[in-house]
Amino acid sequence: MSRARWEKSDRIYASPSQRDGRFAGLARDHFVELDFADRLGSLPAGSRWVLFLDGWVEYSTSTSNFAASQAGLKLKAPSVAALRDGCWVELLHEVGYPAGINHTMTLDLTGKLRPGDRKLRISTNMDLSWDRIFLAPHRGEAAVKSTEIAARGADLHFLGYPREFSPDGRQPNLLDHANIDTSDTWLRMPGAYTRYGDVTELVRSADDRFAILAAGDEITLRFPASALSPVPPGCVRTFLLKSDSFCKDMDLYTGGSQSVEPLPFHGMKAYPYGPDQHCPQNDMTRRYRQEYNTRIIEP
Repeated sequence: MSRARWEKSDRIYASPSQRDGRFAGLARDHFVELDFADRLGSLPAGSRWVLFLDGWVEYSTSTSNFAASQAGLKLKAPSVAALRDGCWVELLHEVGYPAGINHTMTLDLTGKLRPGDRKLRISTNMDLSWDRIFLAPHRGEAAVKSTEIAARGADLHFLGYPREFSPDGRQPNLLDHANIDTSDTWLRMPGAYTRYGDVTELVRSADDRFAILAAGDEITLRFPASALSPVPPGCVRTFLLKSDSFCKDMDLYTGGSQSVEPLPFHGMKAYPYGPDQHCPQNDMTRRYRQEYNTRIIEP
């Protein structure tokens, strides 16, 4: 594959040549191979190097994972190897993947690359497509300042379903948030959801009080701009949305998929949890359920 294919994110992907039609999200073992020629020979000793990978994944389902396991198969997240003396030597084993549509993942290769390395191979059996991949030095001298700002307000309400579209006829489809379908096209788990309105109290800290959303719901967050200082000359500001959350679907092989309950909590050892575990029961959590979780959706 040409070098130009990897130089920019352009929705022209290196995708699996053989997807496994039996199990959604799986493909036959496949890899991309990167040839850096002699450029890795100039790596400064002790430098920190980071591999950046843009891509998207076609998620497997609980049903396809279960069926694949019955066939003796399992998903293998991407692993990274280097070609040395005619053999591929694994540098990183199943290190994760770009979760969702058009995401970037980073892998720290500090101390793993050698000046004589030329080729890297990224292998997996996931239905995963790569768009842009590059290696870059970490600028350790660059000053980084991190500021965490709590939401000033959070409002939970019904939005609907953004329509899917493709700007170029290629996959993956994107979502058009200016074109909303309001008809109920998704099944909803029965149970007690968070009532619409102000939910600021629920999203300010990780305290086992979740804002529980159904399909089609939306939370609008507002942050105080005054909490941000001016950007110093020569610097840029990047925004990251940090969330602490839990999600499940209605696949028959997903644990606890047929109702909102049991609610998750941070101390649980597994989900769904057994009778030896319970959600925290105290004045705060009891008030939370009575005050907020009053939107009942019937089967």
